[in-house]
Amino acid sequence: MKQDIYAAYINGPELLVFTDSTHDRIKQDVMASTLYAQLAADRQFNKFTHHRQWQAALLKARTTFGWLRLDLESVEGGWVDSPTFSPLDIINELLPARQNPWPAATLEHLIASLFASPQTAPAAALLKHSLCRSVEAACHDTGAVIATASVVLQMGVVLPDAEKVSICVAFETTEPIAENPFAQRLSRHSLVGDIKCWRLIDVLDDLRYSPFRQRITEALQDRREELILPIDGLES
Repeated sequence: MKQDIYAAYINGPELLVFTDSTHDRIKQDVMASTLYAQLAADRQFNKFTHHRQWQAALLKARTTFGWLRLDLESVEGGWVDSPTFSPLDIINELLPARQNPWPAATLEHLIASLFASPQTAPAAALLKHSLCRSVEAACHDTGAVIATASVVLQMGVVLPDAEKVSICVAFETTEPIAENPFAQRLSRHSLVGDIKCWRLIDVLDDLRYSPFRQRITEALQDRREELILPIDGLES
């Protein structure tokens, strides 16, 4: 079943894609609850330096604030067999089988336009700021301290049945990060440690979320315009 991109947002640190004309209230609930859970996890752990602890905190927050987990798959290593790779290739592989054939060219075009168009510059800047940090790591061979880039790429796809597929690709590299990190081809030999990948499929349960809706709406009220930005050109 081929899915099209109906609307897309930068929702805090996540590139969030809707594949159907989801009811506006559901769309707002999905974005607000996801972002609130993300901010809650960020307050507890640094996702760049303590990724697994941050992931556990995020999953717990999602469950607490109304999400019903359907499937979770975590993978470390094994993704890179060729000399080079791109995070977008991994994201496409992690999308569930019922998304096949996902319009990879459409997704690639969306991401390329996000980072290339002056209209989407604020959204691109928000995403770029939240997905990469400079860190220092010890070289396994010499013990010398080297500068690396720690990258955590997050993408969400909301399906027509309101299920949300959340994908995260995290890695450290000695290469400089390009303007468009999703499509950047990176050398396998530049990696520091393994690539950490996980895919979550869950659905926002209205009965579980309703007790938190007002609290979350009020908490995000002053930051919504700063942290939730539409990618222009897709909204109908």
